[in-house]
Amino acid sequence: MNKYNNIPENKTVYEKENHSFLVTKSSLADQNIQEIIDIHYNAYQEIKKAFPIQDFKLFYNIFDNPLECAKAQKKKYPELFKKIELFPINAWTCFPDNIYFTYNNEIQAVGYHEVVHLVLYKYFGYKSIQFLNEGIAVYYDGSWKGKCLYDLAIEIIRNKKIEHIIYDETFDNINCNISYPLAGSFCKWLIQNYTIDEFKNIYKKTKNNEMNNLRNYFNEYVDFMKNS
Repeated sequence: MNKYNNIPENKTVYEKENHSFLVTKSSLADQNIQEIIDIHYNAYQEIKKAFPIQDFKLFYNIFDNPLECAKAQKKKYPELFKKIELFPINAWTCFPDNIYFTYNNEIQAVGYHEVVHLVLYKYFGYKSIQFLNEGIAVYYDGSWKGKCLYDLAIEIIRNKKIEHIIYDETFDNINCNISYPLAGSFCKWLIQNYTIDEFKNIYKKTKNNEMNNLRNYFNEYVDFMKNS
């Protein structure tokens, strides 16, 4: 069963187990829907190996362009857009179970990223700091805009001031082409060197604003990257 309300005549719904996709009929996404379904279904199964959860229903809302994707966010959070102008958005997550993304010839915002956000929210029951939320999602993406996370991190660390990036007030005000790959690279380094269990431990500590362990790991990571 899907829970989409008042489905327009130009839309259709596809389902696979606990995944439900709302798509415009005859759109590029509609033409490639089986591939889109498989990508997200497989991502969900892979993420669950590290973060075991009871299955829940995921609802994917697919848009033909990023402005329509942004309008959906404005409709959901009108208060947010009283303070900022509407701008194109490729993809976003609405907790606890909705994903909104763009799919056209130029932008195909599919893959792990938004699925990671929902699975971790289900696993932990809350969101951590942005540095870890976005970092683990980019880690699962495996790269940033097709580029190696470590290579990008080395360049960023050598040329940018990033010592406070683990804090939301800094992270949210830095260009995402700096903050996201750096956070993803850190999570990759942490998991490779200290296992996924230590990532979970650090994630849990930040709920109570316990940042010391994360700071220590981040400093170690920066030193490693500077010497790479």
